[in-house]
Amino acid sequence: MLPDYSEYESAIGLDWYEVDPNLRFTLDRLLPDADDRAFAEELVSQYGDLVGKRIAPRAEVTDKHGPELRRYDAWGQDANEVVHHATWLENKADLRRSGFIAVPTRDGRAVPGPAIAARAYLVCQAEIAIYCALGMTSGAAGIVSLYAPPSVRDDLVSRLTSLDPEQAWEGGMFLTERQGGSDVGANTTRAVQDGDEWRVYGEKFFCSNADAEVFIVLARPDGAPDGVRGLATFIVPRVLPDGRDNHFHIKRLKPKLGTRGVPTAEIEIDGALAWLAGRPDQSETGDAARDGRGINRMMEMVNGSRFGVAVMGLGNHRRSFLESAIYAAQREQFGNRIDSYPLVRETLVDMLVELEGSVAMTFECAAAERASGTADEGRLLRRILVPLAKIRATREAINWSNLALEVLGGNGYMEDWPIARQVRDAHANTIWEGTENILAIDVRRAMKGEAAHEALLARVEQALDAASPHDALARPAESVATGLKEAREAIAHLENTSDDLQSLHSGRFAHLLADVIECALVLDEAAWSLERDGDARKALVARRLADRRLTPPRARGILDDDRAALDLFEPGSRRRSCWPSRSTSGNPSIRTSTGHRRGLRTTGRAASRSSGACTRRRRSISPLACRITSSGSRSRRRCPPGETDRRLPWATTRAPWPRSGTAWSASLPTATPSSRVSCGDGARESSASSPTPPATSTTNPSARRGNRPGAPSRSPRPSSTSSAPDFFASCHDVLWCSTS
Repeated sequence: MLPDYSEYESAIGLDWYEVDPNLRFTLDRLLPDADDRAFAEELVSQYGDLVGKRIAPRAEVTDKHGPELRRYDAWGQDANEVVHHATWLENKADLRRSGFIAVPTRDGRAVPGPAIAARAYLVCQAEIAIYCALGMTSGAAGIVSLYAPPSVRDDLVSRLTSLDPEQAWEGGMFLTERQGGSDVGANTTRAVQDGDEWRVYGEKFFCSNADAEVFIVLARPDGAPDGVRGLATFIVPRVLPDGRDNHFHIKRLKPKLGTRGVPTAEIEIDGALAWLAGRPDQSETGDAARDGRGINRMMEMVNGSRFGVAVMGLGNHRRSFLESAIYAAQREQFGNRIDSYPLVRETLVDMLVELEGSVAMTFECAAAERASGTADEGRLLRRILVPLAKIRATREAINWSNLALEVLGGNGYMEDWPIARQVRDAHANTIWEGTENILAIDVRRAMKGEAAHEALLARVEQALDAASPHDALARPAESVATGLKEAREAIAHLENTSDDLQSLHSGRFAHLLADVIECALVLDEAAWSLERDGDARKALVARRLADRRLTPPRARGILDDDRAALDLFEPGSRRRSCWPSRSTSGNPSIRTSTGHRRGLRTTGRAASRSSGACTRRRRSISPLACRITSSGSRSRRRCPPGETDRRLPWATTRAPWPRSGTAWSASLPTATPSSRVSCGDGARESSASSPTPPATSTTNPSARRGNRPGAPSRSPRPSSTSSAPDFFASCHDVLWCSTS
């Protein structure tokens, strides 16, 4: 189980993989093959300790001692050199030696995409600047391996992917210019053919990782047409084979708000030697310079970088949550820890719920083919999902790092605490590799040019199919179904509007798609968790996220008396499990545990003891620790007089899932006469007027599949597909029963 956050003083010094059960859950779900999962565990687990204990503390120092431009040497000659603090160089060396540079294979086998994303996610929690540098190096290595001339390809790739910090090179990407910005078609950098090679002339305005050794550069060959179709992609070394500078001049380093470790510069290129990026038969002839595909080759790196920036947003978000949760558990105000107060709990719960939604959507990009029928469907899903994931993950990083600062109060605003840097760094992510407006236009382009939205909507339907057997998921599934219907209506409407209206609504439409797919993917996670473990924690997350994203509440939720944020605090922030089950009399129950570690968790009597369920310490009790059973269940413990029961508005039955074409709908639960509930292992006494729910299948999902290889044997658990009463009512209304 995870210890109380009060046992930590800071996120720095922890094993960040060990304290992130949702990351392990995500790898479990996206890597169903046991060998792939074991391989990913070997690759990823080492980074929890490396990043939390070594990379993170150095990153704090780097932020206060950023790179400097050394213009001249002692003789007054032009040095043109970027000087880094030792902590930056040590961190890059450690990550190099660990094999962090993403390559397609490792030890002779393909590296699963979710494992690559998981390593990046951990590194970005320490410092997104260093991931910017090494992530672009991976992207450059990919372009070089595909498109560099054979005469230089092997040497460049071996340098870019080397595990030896002394021999390794880094990569960068130069697109934007002063006059163009996002309008790369306005670029004026020229390329002139010089035999089998080229010479590049021009200025680039935002050049991150400016002192790398290999750059991927957009330039316009002489005689090529205007606009983006006239651009070509070139591979440009910073230093010539004889050691001389390749006609690069760093005009200045940018005085950035955040991401201070990675140098971003304005660079003048005056006749630099370059190789044309193209197929082997095109590079030497120059055909690739004017085939209109140069921008496409560059976009291969840009799309990978966009995914990487989405992961940077996740890293900001996760670090903000972890630091906030630890601080709130340590800080006392008015005689209590501040994480005992409802408003703080709501902030922490929603911070985590939104994080898990962003993780689900972003990691789906790394495993798009897993849930798709064909490789092409997977490609299309990734094509539209990457810009949506970047929109969502980077925006949420800004929102929640700002709220994390508020959790820390005045300390959060101070630079000697960790949140100030998270706030500064998070703002870079919405700009890098395209603003939200640019990404919304890209979503529209993917829809009009490739009908990529059909793959996304099909993925939503697939999630609804997975959720349909589970009554525990009825409410969030209803919200997702409604969102899907609205998305289809919006698509049909926009098809018949003018271009300017389509452009006007593209941002709102992108956010609508992001809301629907994000909630659908968390719904899919919840269904998977119920099927595998019977654990309903993700169902609670799915409901909370769907309520926030897809179901606007009445009067901002005040009239609903929704306690979900309070009831989610223990199972949410401390990863405690809860699950629906059916007793012998057919009535539902909620069982909770104190959480699980690597899939192992306590249940039954041990769970009640370890959670302190309603019988001992008032301050340590979980709001979901009350165990609701039927009157036919054995009662081992009862709450003392005065704290015996509460009335619950049980929901009754819901209709089956009707499907009409591609639209989904479900009837809403209705209220029924109340019931009596006792805490701990006490018995629930149903009122005589309560209707008996209809019989449903009691097939145990785990019995159908058998145990996972290597997993501990489990006794069959009743099915989570029971009809109403809706188990969520107990999660929301069984509250804080305790002894004095």
